[in-house]
Amino acid sequence: MSEIPLLSEVQQLYMGEVLPEHTLPKHYIWQSPLLLPQDSSDLGELDQRIRQAGLLWLKNNDMRPFQQLVITHKQGWLSYVFQRAKTPNQYPITVGPIARRLINKGNLLSPYPLIYQEFTEIWNFNLW
Repeated sequence: MSEIPLLSEVQQLYMGEVLPEHTLPKHYIWQSPLLLPQDSSDLGELDQRIRQAGLLWLKNNDMRPFQQLVITHKQGWLSYVFQRAKTPNQYPITVGPIARRLINKGNLLSPYPLIYQEFTEIWNFNLW
């Protein structure tokens, strides 16, 4: 019986089997899946990586005070929203991909053409 090699925790965090030998740019833990794409033009891979980044953001390993994260693809009209639970008896909300640009300005997430913004106030989804 052959054994299946397990990826290290770092490889799981960055969603890659081989990590670069050079130093990565300074980043938050939740941004790790977005730093080392296999194919930056593959929208399926991009979707997986954004969802994984959003899940890490929701866990709040970086201990940031924000309640909502919006990630938008600058060239393709796609956005994702990740919202922490308002109360302990609720679940977090993940929405996306949404076929529109929800933010126009934000912090750049290279190497993808992504921008993000974090908010302390939660958007009212009933308005959409």
